[in-house]
This record gives sequence, C-alpha cells and structure tokens, in this order.
Amino acid sequence: MDHGGASGGPGGVVEANLFKIGDLVEAFYASDKKWYPAVVQAVSKDGLVYTILYEGYNETEVVKADRVRVMSKEALKRRADIIEAGMGLCLLWLTD
Repeated sequence: MDHGGASGGPGGVVEANLFKIGDLVEAFYASDKKWYPAVVQAVSKDGLVYTILYEGYNETEVVKADRVRVMSKEALKRRADIIEAGMGLCLLWLTD
C-alpha cells in the first residue's frame, strides 16, 4: 500500500479513505516543496481530498490525497519530545 507518496514526494497512488478526521499526518506544502506535520480536519466523500491543519501554523489547506502521508517516525519523535518538554515545564510550574 502506498501512503500518499510516502516514498518522498507527492504523486503516489493512493487508496480512498486512507485517513480519518483527527489523524496525525504529514502534508506536502507546494510553495516550498516540504512535508509538514498536520492533522486531518475533514475528508471528502470519495476520500481523495483532505482538509488539513498544519501544526504550529494555525492554517488549513485542502489537499489531494497524494499530498498526505503517514507521519514519519522522526516527526512523531519530535512531537513526543516537544510534548514531554512541555509537560516538564508544567510540572515545574505546579511545584513552585
């Protein structure tokens, strides 16, 4: 199964309804030709178009399914590290 160009660029063959609302993904941003972490906000009826919200940018975009892929292990680890660091700061604040 090809996960929307997960081999490194957009244009891969995709299966309809690969992702659902709330899924963490990476979406290809055509302006700078890079993949960014995002969350699926909506899925078209045929499953070939997604509305995604780029994390940290508060910006949504409607993209074809071949520009959405499973979030890479590296991106998931960075996300977990950021969350863990934030939790540590919250615990410091609560114990002061």
